[in-house]
This record gives sequence, C-alpha cells and structure tokens, in this order.
Amino acid sequence: MVRKIDIEANRLHNREDMSNYLSELFSFPDYFGNNLDAAFDLLLEVAEDTILYFDKENMLEMLNEDYSYKSLRMLVEACNNNPHLKFKLRKIRQNETNENVR
Repeated sequence: MVRKIDIEANRLHNREDMSNYLSELFSFPDYFGNNLDAAFDLLLEVAEDTILYFDKENMLEMLNEDYSYKSLRMLVEACNNNPHLKFKLRKIRQNETNENVR
C-alpha cells in the first residue's frame, strides 16, 4: 500500500515548525538533528512507498517564504534520491481541505 501525504506549507515556515512537522509525519528518531540536512538524510532512509502531494496554493505559498522554499527544495531532492518517495503536484478543488491522508 502506498502512503499518501498532503504537505501543509504553513508547517514549513521555519526550522522548528519544519522539524516538528516532518518528525510527526515520518516518525524521525530522537537523534534527528532538527535541520534540513538531517531531514534529508532521514528521508533517504524511508522504505515505505510514499507520495508527497503539493497543491497549487501550497506551492505558491512555499515559493514566497524563504525557509519554506528551502524545505520544498529539500523534499524534492529527497524524492529524486529515494525511489520510495514521489512528489506530485495537483490542483485542489474548491471544496477540498488540505489534510494529511495516511
């Protein structure tokens, strides 16, 4: 079964929020260094097939925030380097909400 996650851009605005959010999503170990490099290294270890969904609104929000943009670049790079992670962009319908889907 493939795990599907809607990425919430508002949870990637700064280092602390990003660290807590990705730790929550991926159950990072206690030794997680709480930074982008450490998150990247741990995402390379994800062995469960996982799709990270970004909607158009989230993508625009992430491109306008410095740390969110860095987080986005890290997530895309992790997807490029781990065959179990996929990155998908989608248009979200007006009546949909952006909630994590597991």
